[in-house]
Amino acid sequence: MKRMIGLALALLMGLSAGALANTPDDEMAVWLSEPLIAIDSGFSGARLFIFGGVSGEARADGIIVVVRGPEEEVAIRKRERVAGFWLSGAPNHVAGPSFYFADGTDKIEALLTPAERARLEIGADALDFGFSSVPQPEADKIDNKAVHQAAGPDLKALTAALVADRQRSGVFIENVGATEMRAGSLFRTTIDLPSNTPVGIYQVEVYGVRGGEAIVSAATPFNVDKIGLERGLYDLAHKQSFVYGLLSVAIALVAGWTAAAVFRQ
Repeated sequence: MKRMIGLALALLMGLSAGALANTPDDEMAVWLSEPLIAIDSGFSGARLFIFGGVSGEARADGIIVVVRGPEEEVAIRKRERVAGFWLSGAPNHVAGPSFYFADGTDKIEALLTPAERARLEIGADALDFGFSSVPQPEADKIDNKAVHQAAGPDLKALTAALVADRQRSGVFIENVGATEMRAGSLFRTTIDLPSNTPVGIYQVEVYGVRGGEAIVSAATPFNVDKIGLERGLYDLAHKQSFVYGLLSVAIALVAGWTAAAVFRQ
């Protein structure tokens, strides 16, 4: 059945299978147009095609595609008024996906019940962000459930602010209407990755839904990585930050000296 679905998709959609994932009982197959998104000096974004098929036996009446980027911790400071001045308060550390995409053959809210959305964390408002007043790894020692209860409205406000910021920067994308289902079993969607797409391993999750619940699913990863000179600079900045800082200062001094010498002439 996998080969028949693959051949049909290749003919109907004109795409090559770059990656493949199946559920154990072969009820769903998923392919990616590119298993690696390469970032170089000219990177301005990329388009990724996700396509596949679900068996007729599954009888799914809708498809949802979710893409989660590598987890990232962000320190958020709430502004507080102190003695007539607005000052930044203590940092609150919120951990969640650095990139998030969720789309379906209909609005996600129409395809899944609220309880199912919460269980699968589908939709930015259903994501369970980690929350702590201290950075990792200290946060690993804290009872996350207790922290959520203690944070109360502050947690909701912080995560809402984080989601809104990432939506503005184009790395949280929802309900764009790009997902299609054909012949009751073949599906495809398109993701336009922005120029500021974070580096790391991404997870693609596809769900076949019926009656407000996910009845079948499949998942496969892809990688976003820097290549060439950008890869070297990225590694140097993250693995040898002190050396990177010294080189940056040295380059700035040389550039300043050169500019001054040119203008003196």
